[in-house]
Amino acid sequence: MDIGIIGLGRMGGNMARRLRRGDHRVVAWTRDAAKVGEIVAETGAEGATSLEDVCKKLPAPRVVWSMVPSGEPTAQVIGERGAFDESAVHDAELLEEAADLVLAVVEDTIP
Repeated sequence: MDIGIIGLGRMGGNMARRLRRGDHRVVAWTRDAAKVGEIVAETGAEGATSLEDVCKKLPAPRVVWSMVPSGEPTAQVIGERGAFDESAVHDAELLEEAADLVLAVVEDTIP
């Protein structure tokens, strides 16, 4: 599988590592170029310089997993949405509500 991972903090970085261990092709990007370099060196993932670059490096249909904090980081990723085609979700409020719903479900299932 080819997948883009946006955000290489604790969650995104670990997901990229896990996917690479499973021999999946990962195209990784985060705002911190040094962090991209670390993941590339450690895992053999393919680095990208922007969200648009991630999309250019992935075959269609593209699978891109965004693992960024809510608020400004999410808004910045959504702001670069032109890298996606017209079928992409464009509404930042909807994405924030979805993230809140997922968090509520997760919190409800953890004892």
